[in-house]
Amino acid sequence: MSMNLEAPKPAGQQDLELEASKRNLIVYVVEDDEAMRTSISGLLTGESIKHRLYESPQTFLEEFSKEPGVLLLDLRLPGINGIELYQLLREKGVNLPFIMISGNASIQNAVDSMRLGAVDFLEKPFRSRALLESIDKAFTTITKNKDINRRLSLLSDRETEFLGYIKEGLSVKSISHQLNISPKTGHAHRRSIHQKMGVDSDAYLVKMLQSLNTNHE
Repeated sequence: MSMNLEAPKPAGQQDLELEASKRNLIVYVVEDDEAMRTSISGLLTGESIKHRLYESPQTFLEEFSKEPGVLLLDLRLPGINGIELYQLLREKGVNLPFIMISGNASIQNAVDSMRLGAVDFLEKPFRSRALLESIDKAFTTITKNKDINRRLSLLSDRETEFLGYIKEGLSVKSISHQLNISPKTGHAHRRSIHQKMGVDSDAYLVKMLQSLNTNHE
């Protein structure tokens, strides 16, 4: 029986691939203050981070290319605010991580942003390092989720079905009974799933999948 196993990559190689993947991502900056846009652009240019600037939600919606990246949204924007813009994008099927920035926000604004899944909520004036760290966090989420999805695509139909039961917390014995297979075959499926997903335990596997479900791609 062929299992199409994927050997885990050395940590150093994984880090290099992660950094290489980040270089292809874009920061979409939606900010109506020209001075702030210029400042952010200068910072990102200095760090060799690809970015695109938009002075209004309308301009962004007209020009957005849907390439992978992170949204950097000002809360106070002409027409609709940053939260409303993100909600509109989600309705259109755009699911990118976002960072909210604001110079005059309430606690409720911050809470609403984080509930929507914001990577961070930064109050102006914010430190350059804080913004870069938030962007890096978002880029890391994107690339890790991409790798998890790639690994999931390696699973056979039976392994995908088996994985569903693992997520429910069932033992190999119980899953094997559910699928009408022998425990030996069940253990073989679990080993193959662990190998392809690059994990060594069900607990870490479930944690990985939970992070995929709670983060945006």
